[in-house]
Amino acid sequence: MAHVEPLQKISVAIRAGAAPGDMNLPLARPEVTFICGIGTGGMTPFEYLLAGRTPGDEISFRVTRPDMEQFFEHLAPAFAAPFKDRNEVHFQVRLTGIGPADGRAIVRAMAELTARAESGGCDCGCGCG
Repeated sequence: MAHVEPLQKISVAIRAGAAPGDMNLPLARPEVTFICGIGTGGMTPFEYLLAGRTPGDEISFRVTRPDMEQFFEHLAPAFAAPFKDRNEVHFQVRLTGIGPADGRAIVRAMAELTARAESGGCDCGCGCG
């Protein structure tokens, strides 16, 4: 069975809440697909939590607003909405898919990251860009 490692296409379902057992905060995109390990320093701390896991696995974690940008890096827009009115958010993330990322998709994703960085950062509203 496939497991999470760099340069794979990863799909996750995200839930957010103000407390670990209360996942009721809205997200811009509750399901996200991304290429693992293309951040500025390779894998993000979030991606390290997923490393080695297989589809169906679920992780729970807490992130503070000051740590959000570093924790999620280029994936921050998918996780930013709950931070608009709170300093701490609890997340439950279920790994829903792992697949190969073709070279073209990797190059496109890296180009998008470069363009975002050159334009002054993301527009997620969290203050990270």
